[in-house]
Amino acid sequence: MQYKLMLMVVFGVLLNSGNTKNAEAALIQSDYLTLGDNLAVYDEDTDLTWLDLSVTDGKAYESALIPHHEKGFNYAKSSHVTQLFLNFFGETVSYNSPGYSTGNNLLAQEFSTLFGLTSASSSFGFFFDNENKFSLFGVTLGGGKLYAPDFPVDYNKYYDIGNSGVGTYLVKQGRISFDEPVITAFSPRVAVPEPASLLIFIFGSLGLFVNRRMSSHSD
Repeated sequence: MQYKLMLMVVFGVLLNSGNTKNAEAALIQSDYLTLGDNLAVYDEDTDLTWLDLSVTDGKAYESALIPHHEKGFNYAKSSHVTQLFLNFFGETVSYNSPGYSTGNNLLAQEFSTLFGLTSASSSFGFFFDNENKFSLFGVTLGGGKLYAPDFPVDYNKYYDIGNSGVGTYLVKQGRISFDEPVITAFSPRVAVPEPASLLIFIFGSLGLFVNRRMSSHSD
């Protein structure tokens, strides 16, 4: 009876872990060219993979896509960037002026950890907004400064030459697959349990418990 009860607890814990993952998992740090390079981010909500901004840092917009297009990447649309912003920052941001916010230190750190640094203290990317204006979206770690997709500045002068410290938002549909698992880490904002590891730990403990019970009965 005790063994049956323990098994019920085990499967109950695993079931709850699976539900937590489905409810909370969103942005997942993954790989691009080699296992462990952490140069991509997979968004479970949109089924899009984002290329790390450091990969395109400083490159002119037109040339930024060339090495990555054959791997399925394309320029991110304004709707993609806007959705990413809403998914990541939600309604937690208060604005100093249109498209600009300060004091978001933790959020800025988490964003740069996921999407890569384009300078020692910033994570920026170019894109075309819904009014076809060449725009920028990203964060600066100093002061937790956030430049939202509707930040009202036209960066058109950098279109042909690029700008050191700013990458380009590139996305592909679906996740990148390798012969081995691609996921290497989860967004620090998202607590995602690992059922497989939990299963090994619980059944290992259960095995030790059963072994000790049998040994005590044989004595």
